[in-house]
Amino acid sequence: MGKAPILLHYNRAIQHLYQQKSGSAQSALIHLSSCLLFTCLEFVHGDSKAAMAHVVSGLHILRAFKDHFDNGPNHHHPDIQTIHDDLAPIFCRLSIFSNLIGEVTPVIHLESTDTDDLSAFKSLSEARDGLTDLMNDGMRFVWSITPAKYTGTLTTADIIRQVRLELRTSKWHRRFTLLRSHLTSSPPPPPPPSQQTTIEQGLAILETHFYMAHTFTALLTSNTECAWDPHFAEFANIVSVAEDLVQQRQHRRSDETSFSFEAELVSPLYLTALKCRHPRLRRRAVALLERLRRREGVIDSRRAARVARAIIRIEEGGSHGGGGEEDEEDEEEDAVLLLPAERRRVQFFFEPESVVPDQHRHDNAALQAAQFGAGSSKGPYSIAYKTCEGMFLKKRLEDDGPGEAVDVQSSRSGGGGGGSGAPGDAFGGYKEFDIAATRFSQRL
Repeated sequence: MGKAPILLHYNRAIQHLYQQKSGSAQSALIHLSSCLLFTCLEFVHGDSKAAMAHVVSGLHILRAFKDHFDNGPNHHHPDIQTIHDDLAPIFCRLSIFSNLIGEVTPVIHLESTDTDDLSAFKSLSEARDGLTDLMNDGMRFVWSITPAKYTGTLTTADIIRQVRLELRTSKWHRRFTLLRSHLTSSPPPPPPPSQQTTIEQGLAILETHFYMAHTFTALLTSNTECAWDPHFAEFANIVSVAEDLVQQRQHRRSDETSFSFEAELVSPLYLTALKCRHPRLRRRAVALLERLRRREGVIDSRRAARVARAIIRIEEGGSHGGGGEEDEEDEEEDAVLLLPAERRRVQFFFEPESVVPDQHRHDNAALQAAQFGAGSSKGPYSIAYKTCEGMFLKKRLEDDGPGEAVDVQSSRSGGGGGGSGAPGDAFGGYKEFDIAATRFSQRL
Protein backbone atom coordinates (compact mmCIF):
# COMPACT_ATOMS: atom_id res chain seq x y z
CA MET A 1 0.00 0.00 0.00
CA GLY A 2 1.37 3.40 -0.98
CA LYS A 3 1.62 6.37 1.32
CA ALA A 4 -1.40 8.19 -0.16
CA PRO A 5 -3.98 5.48 0.80
CA ILE A 6 -2.43 5.28 4.27
CA LEU A 7 -2.79 9.03 4.73
CA LEU A 8 -6.38 8.85 3.50
CA HIS A 9 -7.31 6.29 6.17
CA TYR A 10 -5.24 8.21 8.69
CA ASN A 11 -7.22 11.41 8.09
CA ARG A 12 -10.53 9.53 8.16
CA ALA A 13 -9.60 8.03 11.51
CA ILE A 14 -8.88 11.48 12.90
CA GLN A 15 -12.26 12.73 11.65
CA HIS A 16 -14.00 9.82 13.40
CA LEU A 17 -12.18 10.69 16.61
CA TYR A 18 -13.61 14.20 16.49
CA GLN A 19 -17.09 12.65 16.52
CA GLN A 20 -16.44 10.65 19.71
CA LYS A 21 -18.10 11.85 22.88
CA SER A 22 -15.58 12.99 25.45
CA GLY A 23 -15.62 12.63 29.21
CA SER A 24 -16.10 8.87 29.52
CA ALA A 25 -13.57 6.14 30.20
CA GLN A 26 -14.45 4.53 26.87
CA SER A 27 -13.78 7.79 25.04
CA ALA A 28 -10.41 8.14 26.77
CA LEU A 29 -9.54 4.55 25.85
CA ILE A 30 -10.40 5.15 22.19
CA HIS A 31 -8.43 8.40 22.01
CA LEU A 32 -5.38 6.96 23.76
CA SER A 33 -5.38 3.82 21.62
CA SER A 34 -5.64 5.98 18.50
CA CYS A 35 -2.73 8.14 19.64
CA LEU A 36 -0.59 5.01 19.98
CA LEU A 37 -1.59 3.77 16.53
CA PHE A 38 -0.84 7.15 14.96
CA THR A 39 2.48 7.30 16.82
CA CYS A 40 3.46 3.89 15.50
CA LEU A 41 2.50 4.92 11.97
CA GLU A 42 4.69 8.03 12.16
CA PHE A 43 7.58 6.04 13.62
CA VAL A 44 7.42 3.64 10.67
CA HIS A 45 7.30 6.58 8.23
CA GLY A 46 10.30 8.12 9.99
CA ASP A 47 8.52 11.33 11.03
CA SER A 48 9.70 11.54 14.63
CA LYS A 49 8.35 15.04 15.15
CA ALA A 50 4.80 14.02 14.19
CA ALA A 51 5.10 10.88 16.30
CA MET A 52 6.09 12.89 19.35
CA ALA A 53 3.19 15.29 18.76
CA HIS A 54 0.81 12.33 19.09
CA VAL A 55 2.63 11.13 22.19
CA VAL A 56 2.37 14.53 23.89
CA SER A 57 -1.33 14.76 22.99
CA GLY A 58 -1.90 11.32 24.46
CA LEU A 59 -0.04 12.24 27.64
CA HIS A 60 -2.24 15.28 28.15
CA ILE A 61 -5.32 13.09 27.67
CA LEU A 62 -3.88 10.59 30.14
CA ARG A 63 -3.13 13.33 32.68
CA ALA A 64 -6.71 14.62 32.47
CA PHE A 65 -8.04 11.06 32.69
CA LYS A 66 -6.05 10.29 35.84
CA ASP A 67 -7.16 13.53 37.49
CA HIS A 68 -10.79 12.65 36.79
CA PHE A 69 -10.95 8.89 37.32
CA ASP A 70 -8.14 7.87 39.67
CA ASN A 71 -10.16 8.25 42.86
CA GLY A 72 -13.60 7.85 41.39
CA PRO A 73 -16.16 5.18 42.30
CA ASN A 74 -15.67 3.30 39.01
CA HIS A 75 -11.90 2.86 39.14
CA HIS A 76 -12.34 -0.92 38.67
CA HIS A 77 -14.21 -0.47 35.38
CA PRO A 78 -12.55 -2.60 32.61
CA ASP A 79 -11.81 0.43 30.41
CA ILE A 80 -10.21 2.27 33.32
CA GLN A 81 -8.15 -0.78 34.25
CA THR A 82 -6.98 -1.17 30.64
CA ILE A 83 -5.80 2.43 30.58
CA HIS A 84 -4.02 2.11 33.93
CA ASP A 85 -2.46 -1.31 33.37
CA ASP A 86 -1.69 -1.29 29.64
CA LEU A 87 -1.76 2.15 28.03
CA ALA A 88 -0.35 4.38 30.78
CA PRO A 89 2.98 2.45 31.00
CA ILE A 90 3.42 2.64 27.21
CA PHE A 91 2.79 6.39 27.16
CA CYS A 92 5.17 6.97 30.06
CA ARG A 93 7.92 5.04 28.30
CA LEU A 94 7.30 7.06 25.14
CA SER A 95 7.41 10.16 27.32
CA ILE A 96 11.14 9.49 27.76
CA PHE A 97 11.62 10.08 24.02
CA SER A 98 9.55 13.29 24.22
CA ASN A 99 11.49 14.65 27.19
CA LEU A 100 14.68 13.64 25.44
CA ILE A 101 14.09 15.91 22.47
CA GLY A 102 12.73 18.85 24.40
CA GLU A 103 8.98 18.29 24.52
CA VAL A 104 8.57 18.41 28.29
CA THR A 105 5.59 16.24 29.20
CA PRO A 106 2.97 16.28 31.98
CA VAL A 107 4.08 14.64 35.21
CA ILE A 108 2.57 11.15 35.36
CA HIS A 109 3.96 8.55 37.76
CA LEU A 110 3.37 4.84 37.34
CA GLU A 111 4.71 4.09 40.82
CA SER A 112 4.66 6.03 44.08
CA THR A 113 7.85 8.06 44.49
CA ASP A 114 7.40 8.45 48.26
CA THR A 115 7.44 4.81 49.32
CA ASP A 116 10.17 3.50 51.60
CA ASP A 117 9.58 -0.05 50.38
CA LEU A 118 12.91 -1.85 49.91
CA SER A 119 11.45 -5.26 49.11
CA ALA A 120 11.89 -6.91 45.72
CA PHE A 121 9.83 -5.65 42.82
CA LYS A 122 6.86 -7.93 42.23
CA SER A 123 7.56 -8.26 38.51
CA LEU A 124 9.69 -7.06 35.63
CA SER A 125 6.86 -4.72 34.66
CA GLU A 126 6.87 -3.06 38.07
CA ALA A 127 10.65 -2.65 37.92
CA ARG A 128 10.44 -1.15 34.44
CA ASP A 129 7.73 1.29 35.56
CA GLY A 130 9.88 2.47 38.45
CA LEU A 131 12.86 3.09 36.18
CA THR A 132 10.64 4.87 33.65
CA ASP A 133 9.47 7.29 36.34
CA LEU A 134 13.08 7.91 37.34
CA MET A 135 14.22 8.72 33.81
CA ASN A 136 11.28 11.02 33.13
CA ASP A 137 11.74 12.89 36.41
CA GLY A 138 15.47 13.21 35.75
CA MET A 139 14.97 14.69 32.29
CA ARG A 140 12.31 17.12 33.48
CA PHE A 141 14.75 18.20 36.18
CA VAL A 142 17.52 18.73 33.62
CA TRP A 143 15.22 20.91 31.54
CA SER A 144 14.37 23.00 34.61
CA ILE A 145 17.98 23.68 35.65
CA THR A 146 19.83 23.91 32.33
CA PRO A 147 20.00 27.75 32.26
CA ALA A 148 21.27 27.82 35.85
CA LYS A 149 23.69 24.96 35.25
CA TYR A 150 25.48 26.77 32.44
CA THR A 151 25.47 30.17 34.13
CA GLY A 152 26.64 28.95 37.55
CA THR A 153 23.45 29.86 39.40
CA LEU A 154 22.32 26.48 40.73
CA THR A 155 20.64 26.65 44.13
CA THR A 156 20.86 24.41 47.18
CA ALA A 157 17.36 23.18 46.35
CA ASP A 158 18.60 22.05 42.92
CA ILE A 159 21.41 20.02 44.50
CA ILE A 160 18.99 18.45 46.98
CA ARG A 161 16.68 17.40 44.12
CA GLN A 162 19.59 15.74 42.37
CA VAL A 163 20.61 13.87 45.52
CA ARG A 164 17.04 12.63 45.94
CA LEU A 165 17.04 11.31 42.38
CA GLU A 166 20.34 9.54 43.02
CA LEU A 167 18.92 7.96 46.18
CA ARG A 168 15.85 6.80 44.25
CA THR A 169 18.13 5.25 41.63
CA SER A 170 20.12 3.37 44.28
CA LYS A 171 16.94 2.15 45.95
CA TRP A 172 15.60 0.98 42.59
CA HIS A 173 18.76 -1.06 42.04
CA ARG A 174 18.49 -2.76 45.44
CA ARG A 175 14.92 -3.81 44.70
CA PHE A 176 15.87 -4.91 41.18
CA THR A 177 18.74 -7.05 42.50
CA LEU A 178 16.31 -8.86 44.80
CA LEU A 179 13.90 -9.42 41.90
CA ARG A 180 16.66 -10.78 39.68
CA SER A 181 17.79 -13.16 42.42
CA HIS A 182 14.22 -14.40 42.79
CA LEU A 183 13.62 -14.85 39.05
CA THR A 184 16.92 -16.60 38.34
CA SER A 185 16.73 -18.98 41.30
CA SER A 186 13.08 -19.98 41.16
CA PRO A 187 12.20 -23.30 42.81
CA PRO A 188 11.16 -26.17 40.55
CA PRO A 189 9.47 -26.61 38.25
CA PRO A 190 11.48 -24.13 36.13
CA PRO A 191 9.66 -22.05 33.51
CA PRO A 192 9.67 -23.24 29.88
CA PRO A 193 12.93 -22.41 28.05
CA SER A 194 11.31 -19.72 25.89
CA GLN A 195 9.83 -18.00 28.93
CA GLN A 196 13.13 -18.23 30.79
CA THR A 197 14.92 -16.64 27.82
CA THR A 198 12.38 -13.80 27.79
CA ILE A 199 12.90 -13.23 31.52
CA GLU A 200 16.69 -13.22 31.19
CA GLN A 201 16.62 -10.81 28.26
CA GLY A 202 14.19 -8.52 30.09
CA LEU A 203 16.49 -8.47 33.11
CA ALA A 204 19.49 -7.71 30.90
CA ILE A 205 17.77 -4.82 29.11
CA LEU A 206 16.68 -3.30 32.42
CA GLU A 207 20.24 -3.66 33.67
CA THR A 208 21.60 -1.59 30.77
CA HIS A 209 18.93 1.05 31.41
CA PHE A 210 19.88 1.16 35.07
CA TYR A 211 23.54 1.84 34.22
CA MET A 212 22.37 4.60 31.88
CA ALA A 213 20.09 6.07 34.57
CA HIS A 214 22.78 5.77 37.26
CA THR A 215 25.27 7.72 35.15
CA PHE A 216 22.64 10.21 34.05
CA THR A 217 21.44 11.06 37.58
CA ALA A 218 25.01 11.42 38.85
CA LEU A 219 25.68 14.12 36.23
CA LEU A 220 22.44 16.08 36.34
CA THR A 221 24.07 19.26 37.65
CA SER A 222 27.43 18.88 35.87
CA ASN A 223 28.34 21.25 33.04
CA THR A 224 31.57 19.65 31.75
CA GLU A 225 32.10 16.75 29.38
CA CYS A 226 35.01 15.37 31.42
CA ALA A 227 32.49 14.61 34.17
CA TRP A 228 31.50 11.52 32.17
CA ASP A 229 34.99 10.00 32.49
CA PRO A 230 34.67 8.51 36.01
CA HIS A 231 31.81 6.36 34.71
CA PHE A 232 33.76 4.01 32.45
CA ALA A 233 32.64 1.08 34.64
CA GLU A 234 28.96 1.77 33.93
CA PHE A 235 29.66 2.15 30.20
CA ALA A 236 31.66 -1.09 30.21
CA ASN A 237 28.73 -2.89 31.84
CA ILE A 238 26.33 -1.54 29.21
CA VAL A 239 28.57 -2.77 26.39
CA SER A 240 29.21 -6.17 27.99
CA VAL A 241 25.53 -6.90 28.65
CA ALA A 242 24.55 -5.66 25.18
CA GLU A 243 27.19 -7.83 23.49
CA ASP A 244 25.77 -10.92 25.17
CA LEU A 245 22.22 -10.00 24.13
CA VAL A 246 23.15 -9.23 20.54
CA GLN A 247 25.03 -12.52 20.30
CA GLN A 248 21.91 -14.38 21.46
CA ARG A 249 19.86 -12.69 18.74
CA GLN A 250 22.19 -13.43 15.84
CA HIS A 251 19.85 -16.13 14.50
CA ARG A 252 18.03 -13.32 12.66
CA ARG A 253 19.06 -12.67 9.05
CA SER A 254 21.91 -10.17 8.91
CA ASP A 255 20.18 -7.99 6.30
CA GLU A 256 16.90 -7.72 8.21
CA THR A 257 16.03 -4.45 9.90
CA SER A 258 13.69 -4.60 12.89
CA PHE A 259 11.48 -1.99 14.51
CA SER A 260 10.45 -1.70 18.14
CA PHE A 261 7.99 0.68 19.72
CA GLU A 262 9.99 0.38 22.95
CA ALA A 263 13.50 1.44 23.95
CA GLU A 264 15.79 -1.53 24.53
CA LEU A 265 19.50 -1.50 23.66
CA VAL A 266 19.88 1.35 21.18
CA SER A 267 19.57 4.23 23.69
CA PRO A 268 22.18 3.00 26.22
CA LEU A 269 24.57 2.04 23.42
CA TYR A 270 24.16 5.41 21.70
CA LEU A 271 24.81 7.23 24.97
CA THR A 272 27.94 5.11 25.44
CA ALA A 273 29.20 5.83 21.92
CA LEU A 274 28.73 9.58 22.41
CA LYS A 275 29.72 10.19 26.02
CA CYS A 276 32.19 7.43 26.89
CA ARG A 277 35.56 8.73 25.64
CA HIS A 278 37.40 5.46 26.29
CA PRO A 279 38.41 4.56 22.71
CA ARG A 280 37.79 0.82 22.93
CA LEU A 281 34.50 0.98 24.80
CA ARG A 282 32.91 3.57 22.53
CA ARG A 283 33.99 1.66 19.40
CA ARG A 284 32.51 -1.53 20.78
CA ALA A 285 29.27 0.39 21.33
CA VAL A 286 29.33 1.71 17.75
CA ALA A 287 29.97 -1.79 16.39
CA LEU A 288 26.95 -3.08 18.30
CA LEU A 289 24.76 -0.27 16.95
CA GLU A 290 25.77 -1.28 13.44
CA ARG A 291 25.09 -4.96 14.09
CA LEU A 292 21.68 -4.33 15.63
CA ARG A 293 20.11 -2.91 12.44
CA ARG A 294 17.23 -1.80 14.59
CA ARG A 295 15.00 1.22 15.06
CA GLU A 296 13.69 1.79 18.56
CA GLY A 297 11.19 4.63 18.72
CA VAL A 298 12.87 7.78 17.39
CA ILE A 299 16.38 6.29 17.29
CA ASP A 300 17.71 4.21 14.38
CA SER A 301 20.79 2.19 15.32
CA ARG A 302 22.61 2.52 11.98
CA ARG A 303 21.94 6.26 11.83
CA ALA A 304 23.14 6.55 15.43
CA ALA A 305 26.31 4.62 14.57
CA ARG A 306 27.15 7.00 11.70
CA VAL A 307 26.66 10.05 13.89
CA ALA A 308 28.71 8.49 16.69
CA ARG A 309 31.61 7.72 14.33
CA ALA A 310 31.55 11.34 13.15
CA ILE A 311 31.65 12.58 16.75
CA ILE A 312 34.59 10.26 17.46
CA ARG A 313 36.50 11.67 14.45
CA ILE A 314 35.82 15.20 15.64
CA GLU A 315 36.93 14.56 19.20
CA GLU A 316 39.94 12.36 18.54
CA GLY A 317 41.21 14.24 15.50
CA GLY A 318 42.67 11.16 13.84
CA SER A 319 43.80 9.32 16.98
CA HIS A 320 42.91 5.63 17.20
CA GLY A 321 42.11 5.45 13.51
CA GLY A 322 39.76 8.44 13.48
CA GLY A 323 36.66 6.49 14.43
CA GLY A 324 37.48 3.23 12.75
CA GLU A 325 38.33 -0.09 14.34
CA GLU A 326 40.98 0.27 16.99
CA ASP A 327 44.38 -1.39 16.76
CA GLU A 328 44.13 -4.51 18.91
CA GLU A 329 47.71 -4.02 20.09
CA ASP A 330 46.97 -0.70 21.79
CA GLU A 331 47.57 -0.79 25.51
CA GLU A 332 44.82 0.09 27.99
CA GLU A 333 47.11 2.68 29.55
CA ASP A 334 47.48 4.41 26.19
CA ALA A 335 43.71 4.54 25.84
CA VAL A 336 43.45 6.47 29.09
CA LEU A 337 46.29 8.84 28.16
CA LEU A 338 44.67 9.65 24.82
CA LEU A 339 41.30 10.79 26.13
CA PRO A 340 40.19 13.94 24.26
CA ALA A 341 40.75 17.25 26.00
CA GLU A 342 37.67 19.04 27.31
CA ARG A 343 38.03 21.78 24.69
CA ARG A 344 37.73 19.23 21.85
CA ARG A 345 34.75 17.34 23.18
CA VAL A 346 31.40 17.80 21.49
CA GLN A 347 29.04 19.41 23.97
CA PHE A 348 25.96 19.17 21.80
CA PHE A 349 25.03 18.49 18.20
CA PHE A 350 22.01 18.17 15.98
CA GLU A 351 21.26 17.06 12.45
CA PRO A 352 19.82 19.35 9.78
CA GLU A 353 16.47 17.60 10.14
CA SER A 354 16.74 17.20 13.90
CA VAL A 355 13.70 16.88 16.07
CA VAL A 356 14.52 19.89 18.25
CA PRO A 357 11.11 21.56 18.66
CA ASP A 358 10.35 24.57 16.44
CA GLN A 359 9.90 26.92 19.37
CA HIS A 360 13.52 26.32 20.34
CA ARG A 361 15.07 27.20 16.99
CA HIS A 362 13.10 30.06 15.49
CA ASP A 363 15.26 32.89 16.76
CA ASN A 364 18.73 31.86 15.65
CA ALA A 365 19.02 32.93 12.03
CA ALA A 366 22.69 32.07 11.60
CA LEU A 367 22.20 28.56 12.88
CA GLN A 368 19.08 28.07 10.79
CA ALA A 369 21.18 28.97 7.77
CA ALA A 370 23.70 26.36 8.84
CA GLN A 371 20.89 23.84 9.17
CA PHE A 372 18.88 24.46 6.06
CA GLY A 373 21.15 26.43 3.73
CA ALA A 374 21.86 25.51 0.13
CA GLY A 375 23.54 22.19 -0.31
CA SER A 376 22.56 20.77 3.07
CA SER A 377 21.39 17.19 2.76
CA LYS A 378 18.54 15.54 4.53
CA GLY A 379 19.33 12.48 6.54
CA PRO A 380 22.43 11.86 8.65
CA TYR A 381 24.86 13.42 6.14
CA SER A 382 25.73 16.53 8.12
CA ILE A 383 25.65 17.71 11.70
CA ALA A 384 26.07 21.04 13.44
CA TYR A 385 27.98 20.71 16.68
CA LYS A 386 29.50 22.79 19.45
CA THR A 387 32.74 22.41 21.37
CA CYS A 388 34.39 24.86 23.76
CA GLU A 389 36.14 26.26 20.68
CA GLY A 390 32.99 27.29 18.85
CA MET A 391 30.15 26.16 16.63
CA PHE A 392 30.86 24.08 13.52
CA LEU A 393 29.10 22.39 10.64
CA LYS A 394 30.33 19.02 9.41
CA LYS A 395 28.86 18.44 5.96
CA ARG A 396 29.81 14.80 5.50
CA LEU A 397 29.91 12.45 8.45
CA GLU A 398 32.53 10.22 6.85
CA ASP A 399 35.07 13.02 6.41
CA ASP A 400 38.00 13.19 8.79
CA GLY A 401 38.82 16.32 10.71
CA PRO A 402 36.69 19.13 12.12
CA GLY A 403 33.80 20.82 10.40
CA GLU A 404 33.54 24.36 9.10
CA ALA A 405 33.19 27.16 11.64
CA VAL A 406 29.75 28.76 11.84
CA ASP A 407 29.55 32.45 12.78
CA VAL A 408 26.73 32.84 15.27
CA GLN A 409 27.91 35.95 17.09
CA SER A 410 25.44 38.16 15.25
CA SER A 411 22.52 36.08 16.48
CA ARG A 412 23.09 36.74 20.18
CA SER A 413 20.29 38.67 21.75
CA GLY A 414 21.09 42.05 23.21
CA GLY A 415 23.48 43.12 20.51
CA GLY A 416 26.13 44.14 22.76
CA GLY A 417 29.69 44.29 21.79
CA GLY A 418 32.34 41.74 22.35
CA GLY A 419 31.15 39.93 25.45
CA SER A 420 33.71 37.86 27.26
CA GLY A 421 35.44 36.71 24.10
CA ALA A 422 35.48 33.13 25.32
CA PRO A 423 35.31 30.43 22.62
CA GLY A 424 31.73 29.52 21.93
CA ASP A 425 30.45 32.39 24.03
CA ALA A 426 27.58 33.00 21.61
CA PHE A 427 26.10 29.79 22.96
CA GLY A 428 26.33 30.87 26.57
CA GLY A 429 22.86 29.60 27.40
CA TYR A 430 21.00 32.85 26.69
CA LYS A 431 18.69 31.50 24.04
CA GLU A 432 15.98 28.87 24.21
CA PHE A 433 17.37 27.34 21.05
CA ASP A 434 20.83 26.90 22.49
CA ILE A 435 19.43 25.30 25.63
CA ALA A 436 17.20 22.97 23.63
CA ALA A 437 20.03 21.84 21.39
CA THR A 438 22.24 21.21 24.39
CA ARG A 439 19.62 19.11 26.13
CA PHE A 440 18.72 17.26 22.96
CA SER A 441 22.21 15.91 22.39
CA GLN A 442 23.49 15.56 25.93
CA ARG A 443 20.51 13.49 27.03
CA LEU A 444 20.69 11.62 23.82
